Amino acid sequence: RIEFDFGADVLTDQMQRRVIEILTYGATAKARQYVIKGYSAVSLLTNGQRLAEPPGMGEQRARKIADIFANLGAPREKLRVEHESTPEVPDGKGDAARRRVTVSVIL
Repeated sequence: RIEFDFGADVLTDQMQRRVIEILTYGATAKARQYVIKGYSAVSLLTNGQRLAEPPGMGEQRARKIADIFANLGAPREKLRVEHESTPEVPDGKGDAARRRVTVSVIL
């Protein structure tokens, strides 16, 4: 799981380390495929309004992670990029955790 700030596809230092951890695990375990799935989110504000990320943000995040994986040595043919086009319903508590990319390492 790689998390992002609202409306952004930039990796924090902590998330950069997570990318390296995932790639290291995949290389060590001889991964057959990486399934990279991006999500965007809606945040429920304290006044009850909903603030949605720009359309396509989940796909943009997933493609960026795939590019980073490829640039760090993962073969492109092992990268499958997916995205969820509909954001999950916000609850005002776990909304930040929904701004993410998940990576499944298929062995």
